Amino acid sequence: MPGKMHKSITGLLLLVSATMLGQGQTIGIKYFGISLHPKGDPQYRLMPYRLDNKGYVVVNFGGIVSYEYFLYRQLFSIKFAQGFYSDSGGYPSGHTHIGFRAALAKGKRGTLSFGFGPTFIYRKSWRFKEGYHDTGLFKTIGKVQHKFVWYGGEIEYNRQLSNRLDLSVHFLPGYPLVMSFGAGVRYWVRKE
Repeated sequence: MPGKMHKSITGLLLLVSATMLGQGQTIGIKYFGISLHPKGDPQYRLMPYRLDNKGYVVVNFGGIVSYEYFLYRQLFSIKFAQGFYSDSGGYPSGHTHIGFRAALAKGKRGTLSFGFGPTFIYRKSWRFKEGYHDTGLFKTIGKVQHKFVWYGGEIEYNRQLSNRLDLSVHFLPGYPLVMSFGAGVRYWVRKE
């Protein structure tokens, strides 16, 4: 019992310390817009918004909302992101992500950061699309396909527009299958 209590008290103290050290909080909204399939996609015929004849570039429609809590001097943070958009097949899809972020380069008005953490991806099942070949990438439950990855990542650049507003551009690397780009704004709810 003393060991469990010690761990609980230590965890609580770490959480309180992180809150006291916090350097800010942001909320963001981005248009989730372009997916790249670097090698093309053998199922390109099932992608209604592809911009070429092999599915290298596909337009997506939707967005991502996020909340970021800075732990230390706007250099380290925890970020939660929720996306809702059309996938390459034009079907409803999304992802839920929580992860750690670190600033790789910080200038007077801009910051380049890298983040990683677990991500849950889901979409309306393609199994019912005529011509679909199941690659085994997603698991299927009823009319939903999903995938969980421990290492979902993001590279993000934020450029300060005003004291509380940033232009935000992100790149979600999913090489070799898909890489995605989006852009939007990030608002500082609390900035120190």
